[in-house]
Amino acid sequence: MPIEGENIPIWLTRIKQYLGEEEEKKPRGRPRKMINEDLLIELHNDMGWSNRRIARELGFANRTIDRRINKLRKEGRLQ
Repeated sequence: MPIEGENIPIWLTRIKQYLGEEEEKKPRGRPRKMINEDLLIELHNDMGWSNRRIARELGFANRTIDRRINKLRKEGRLQ
């Protein structure tokens, strides 16, 4: 029985994967950028700011803000 933190040989890991005893999966890809969606809604609806201005002021790429605004519209949280 392996001790926790001990290095497991690669062949043993592959056998476990083959048998379906795979260990915890690590998240893939880039982590999501944390954007306060309530702030986005306020800036867009109440202040009337454009997506470009929001991106510039908050320091995010235009496309990132565009995606979040579209997501909020689909959810019905944005006008």
